[in-house]
Order: sequence, then structure tokens, then C-alpha cells
Amino acid sequence: AMLADAFGRDAEGASTFAADSTRAFEVETLELARKQPAFVASLEATLDAFLESGKQRLELNPMPRVQRKTVHELAKCYAISTISKDHEPRKYVTLYRTELSEWPSVRLSDAAKATGEAVAAADHAPCLWELCLHDVTCSEPVLRHALSFLDNEYSLQWAKKKDGLPPRVLLTFSSEQVARD
Repeated sequence: AMLADAFGRDAEGASTFAADSTRAFEVETLELARKQPAFVASLEATLDAFLESGKQRLELNPMPRVQRKTVHELAKCYAISTISKDHEPRKYVTLYRTELSEWPSVRLSDAAKATGEAVAAADHAPCLWELCLHDVTCSEPVLRHALSFLDNEYSLQWAKKKDGLPPRVLLTFSSEQVARD
């Protein structure tokens, strides 16, 4: 909270990347996340626990169509396959782990906190160039040293994997030219 105050930010508000991350979700999904934050928090916790468990399959409880749609969309961020089964009103979603399943760099709960003003500003912001580095085995200082020729015209966002595997790093460049250099 003190750090947020120092930067003039609301500690309970959206993260710096939240406005830009709204692009990862459909408008209806963001609306549901804003109206039902407890459902989204529970769903994210369920997906996190599923990845931690090592299980290959998980059946969720029956839920309304709009919530199932959110499950399918959010599961894509985790690279988890899904399928709906049964008939209404007992229809439910089954999750399937894939070789690519991992924790997302974008969380629906964060994106839902973004205000309309922040989203509009992100939509008018210059296009940034992104490169995702998988299974990074060096430390952040070593990677920053290797990128020092870019004169800090980039940002790094580390996504540590909870299963002890090497992390993924999102490398964002300030322009296409910097990315191509």
C-alpha cells in the first residue's frame, strides 16, 4: 500500500498492465468479471489449483451458459483445453491439461479492474512490440545486461511457473525499430 501511495496509485485498483490486458478478453467476459468478481476469483483459484495439482482432468460444477463461456475463455489463457458436457440445466465444463498449460501473464480479475479511461488511453497508446521468451534459465540481471544495447527501450515482465520450471518472460519493446534491432 505504501508503494502504491508513493506512485499515486490505488493499492486496490488495476495493475499498470490491466488496461492493456483488457484486449485479451471479450467485452461480455469483462462485464461478467466486473459484475461477478467472486465468481472470477474462484474460477482463477480453481484453474491455479488445477495446474498445481498435476491432474490431467477436472470436472467443474454445473453452471449457467454465461459462466461456462467465461470458463472456456479464461482457460485459453492457461492453455487448458475445455469441453462442455451434459444438457441444461446440468451442463458443466471439463478441464484438460495440455503440454502447454501454464499460468497466464494476464488475469481476468486484473483486466476487469481497468477503468474506461484507462482502457481508452491504452487503445490510443502507441503499439508496442512483444516477444515471449519461454523457459528462461538466466537471472533477470543477466538478461538485462544482455539487452543493455537497447538503451532501456524495453520492459521485462517475468511470469514464474509455480511448478519449479524455468520462467517465461514477456519482453516488450518501445517500437518496431527497437524490436528489429
